[in-house]
Amino acid sequence: MSFCCHSPMSSSTCGPLSAFHNHSTMVKLSPTKMGRAENMRRSGMSLRKIGAELKVSYEAVRLRLLAASQRGDLYPCSPPGRPPSPPRDMRRVHRELVNNPWLAYWQIARSLGVGIRLVRKVAHTSFLYRFLSKKKPLLTPKARRARCRWVTEVKDIDWTSIIWTDECMVRIGDRGRR
Repeated sequence: MSFCCHSPMSSSTCGPLSAFHNHSTMVKLSPTKMGRAENMRRSGMSLRKIGAELKVSYEAVRLRLLAASQRGDLYPCSPPGRPPSPPRDMRRVHRELVNNPWLAYWQIARSLGVGIRLVRKVAHTSFLYRFLSKKKPLLTPKARRARCRWVTEVKDIDWTSIIWTDECMVRIGDRGRR
């Protein structure tokens, strides 16, 4: 087994301690508290007293100090799992969202070679929501002929005597549909 000796910015895996505890549920001690715990331990204070002094559990102090002694530093191991997307990808996605407001999220994800979850995340954090309208087909040749036929039939009508209305139904006092 290899031991973990890296800074918090590194993405390598942890050593033998990763088999005994879960990093996501373990209490994270700040670098200040870790330094205080290390100094208290060197002065001979027990782990239980250190935990009480720092207001953390005995187990958290024990595991952190054990990990620090094995690694040779006070930094906690990086959390397990896939590292977050680099900011470069996020900038590319943001630029694409702004420049192409008519593309769907899956189209942007495919064109940039990133996951659709990243595209949704960037859109959400940037408030770039989109509501794409449904594509409507153009007029068919049959519909065009029908319109031309209607125009030739009604070209002699005096349109000033026609009252045009909008086909809108309004219900006063009804809180249902508008």
